[in-house]
Amino acid sequence: MKSKIQRLSEPAVAHMLAGCPQDTMQRWEFRSYEEGDIVCEQDEVYDYFFIILEVQASVYRMAESGKRYIQSIYGKGEYFGELEIFGRYPFICAIEAVTPLHIMCLPRDSFMRWIRQDHEFLLYITRTLCDSFYELSKKTAEDMLYSLTYRVCRYFVGKIAGQRALEQPARISTNKRLLSELFGVTQRSVNRVLRELQDEQLIEVQHDSILVLNPVGLEEKAERERDE
Repeated sequence: MKSKIQRLSEPAVAHMLAGCPQDTMQRWEFRSYEEGDIVCEQDEVYDYFFIILEVQASVYRMAESGKRYIQSIYGKGEYFGELEIFGRYPFICAIEAVTPLHIMCLPRDSFMRWIRQDHEFLLYITRTLCDSFYELSKKTAEDMLYSLTYRVCRYFVGKIAGQRALEQPARISTNKRLLSELFGVTQRSVNRVLRELQDEQLIEVQHDSILVLNPVGLEEKAERERDE
């Protein structure tokens, strides 16, 4: 298990904290969660800014019927609470640990002082927020305009983009339930698409992961789906 110092030294985290004032550094709180634990409830107010140290958290909205729609899966170095913290708004989404999860959180008053003093951090927050809104807008458009097969293929291709130089086949940690919630469809619909991709030897479905056997084939499949 990594120590706190090792986690803070990870490039994705260290870059964000580079200009954090020393008195603010002393205010960080460190928390750990087991898989399935709820970190933040939707529609509740949390006066904290959160950074993920390890490993993954699901960001989802739950309807009154109990149906979930996953907005995103966050990983190391990503943050949450930034949308709500300025106006002390209730959290739009719930945050749940997908894996054993380690986070650090900063009280609102310290966050506000930090963002006033550290212009590089303010620029980083602005840029990454714009990136997030861009990806969310693109995802919303694709959810409305394109087939589930196209969206699944594009999701898998995007997830392995950083693994191309590593040992093949690339592995994506996920399962059918998470995929159905991510795309806002039934597990039956997800099963149909996964079976189709597996029959074409593009992927291999395992219990808690997907092996991408043919990345180029997945991209070509997505292009054909887009053009239909």
